[in-house]
Amino acid sequence: MSRIFTTSFSFRESTYSALVSVLTKNNDLCIQVKLQDEDLLNLVPDGKLNIGPCDESALLLQARSSVLKELVATITEAVEKHLASHKALGAA
Repeated sequence: MSRIFTTSFSFRESTYSALVSVLTKNNDLCIQVKLQDEDLLNLVPDGKLNIGPCDESALLLQARSSVLKELVATITEAVEKHLASHKALGAA
């Protein structure tokens, strides 16, 4: 199953937004993110992140920066909260 939605998240005392696509693959979440704020382009020049087991090469690149790790963790938390809240509401 896949879902597409927008989410907002707080990162280093600012609020940002992202377009998120989530695919469940073998009980793992594969998250593709398109950042909507230019302020984050210094961390992610193309504004795109792949989080989860979908794209291991992207994870290796992301692991090089502690700030990027923090950003990925923040986005992952926001996505998980979004999914949990919609599941609690009975959304498909």
